[in-house]
Order: sequence, then C-alpha cells, then structure tokens
Amino acid sequence: MNAFYSSPVGQNVLQQLPVVMQEGSKAAMPIVSRYLGEWKDRMAQEMKEMEKTAPKADPQPPQQ
Repeated sequence: MNAFYSSPVGQNVLQQLPVVMQEGSKAAMPIVSRYLGEWKDRMAQEMKEMEKTAPKADPQPPQQ
C-alpha cells in the first residue's frame, strides 16, 4: 500500500480524494434524507401500534 500511495498515481488519488468524497456525500444526501424520512415514519407507526397493544401501567406502585 505504501508503494501505491508513493507512486504518481497514488499521489494523484490522495490529492483528489477529498473532492471526490465531498461530491459523493452531496450526491448521496437526497437519497439518505429520503430513507431517513421513511424510517422515521415507520418508527412512528410502530410506536403507535405498540402503544395500542402495550399493557397499561399501574398508576400506583405496590405498597410494602
């Protein structure tokens, strides 16, 4: 690996990698945002379902 990054091609990769990563992050953001929104909606729905089926909590703790 040292040999690669010491080579002219490896040096070019090291120079361009930050820009490529930044562009990749920008391109991925709309996709990630959509999936996060879908995940949030699904979690909210699952929580509502759990609240419907969960046993009711006893408002008074048992006395000793």
